Amino acid sequence: KKMYVGLDYRPIPILSFWFERFFFGSLKPGTSHLMNTFIFGILLITIYSFVVVSKFYEDEKKLRLTAFITAIIFLVHPNHVSVVANIKSRDELLAFLGAFGSLYFSLQFVDTKKILHLLFSFISIMLGMLAKESAITFVALIPVTIFFFRKTSMKNYAWLMIPLVIAT
Repeated sequence: KKMYVGLDYRPIPILSFWFERFFFGSLKPGTSHLMNTFIFGILLITIYSFVVVSKFYEDEKKLRLTAFITAIIFLVHPNHVSVVANIKSRDELLAFLGAFGSLYFSLQFVDTKKILHLLFSFISIMLGMLAKESAITFVALIPVTIFFFRKTSMKNYAWLMIPLVIAT
């Protein structure tokens, strides 16, 4: 009788470890921690950019300060520190980066109406879901965020949902 363990399909973290081994020769803890730190840095930039794009405030200076403080709080939060320190948690970082990237591009679509942003939203959420299935929560979170932060038509909601549903 065969026992199947780990039936989750998560090719993106495996691929990231493959790239790490390809470029650095072997999998060493220091290199893996550095890669996790690099991914976390990209995530911080994405969070900062999201807050700026969300336009919480009219005042640009206040908006950028809020974005900076939000990114700093995210940086020092103990849960996030442990995810960066644990090499295996790369799947969490990549899933959140993909899901949050999809949220960012969805807001960009509502503001600009450029179909290219929908494509980037699709690619981002797809990569997030292929990193870890917890990214699927953003399929519900993105329309709710758009509802609270933007006034848009039902037609735009339909367009926003297309890449999310296809990725799911």
